[in-house]
Parts: sequence; C-alpha cells; structure tokens
Amino acid sequence: MKMRNTIPIATLVFGLIANAALCQGTHSDNTVRTDEFQLTLTFAEVVGADSARAVEAIIAPHESITWEFYVPDSYRPGNPAGLMVYISPSASGKIPRRWKSVMDKHNIIWVAANRPGKSTGSM
Repeated sequence: MKMRNTIPIATLVFGLIANAALCQGTHSDNTVRTDEFQLTLTFAEVVGADSARAVEAIIAPHESITWEFYVPDSYRPGNPAGLMVYISPSASGKIPRRWKSVMDKHNIIWVAANRPGKSTGSM
C-alpha cells in the first residue's frame, strides 16, 4: 500500500476513535466526560471486523492500542470541536500540561496513541 493511500484511512480511524471515546466517555446522565482519560480498543472494535481485515497488513485487527484523550471542559456535543491527532516520538501520548489551556481555549480534543510504533504490521 502506498503512503498516500493510508492518509484517508488514518484520518477516518482517528475520527472513529475520537467518536468511540466520546461515546464511551459519556456519564449515566448523558454528559460527556471531559479532562484526561485513556481508552484501550482493538482496531476491529473501532472500524469493524470486515474493515479491519481489509488493512491487516498495516495493523492487526485484534491488536490492542491504548489511546490518550483530553476533552476540554468547554466541549459540548452540539458545538463541533477540533481534533488534534498527535503522533508521539516517545512511548506516551499523554497531553503535555502546557497544551491543556490551548485545547480549552480553542475547543480542541487531543487524541494520541501510546507506543505508536509498536505495531507489527508494515507499509
């Protein structure tokens, strides 16, 4: 698979992951969880088994990935938020403390994988 073909897939996947996090981060009173949290999902859980099998040369469908999220307190489901997808050069995708105020000010959700280079697949 050529690199240019992976960009739309990656964009879709990060959007689906953010959506899954917001859905799973919903409290019993239907308010969305804000602040920092982690979510561990397999690729198949995010995109579905059939879609995951279609790209299993890049990422194993049942490989668990732990994602770091930061959802600003200002986030409201009816007010679209920006999405910052961070690919960390280190093992942690945790948001740096100094970035939180920027995310809050501009209503941006932070998403980053922990250990982003650990996948056994290759391009």
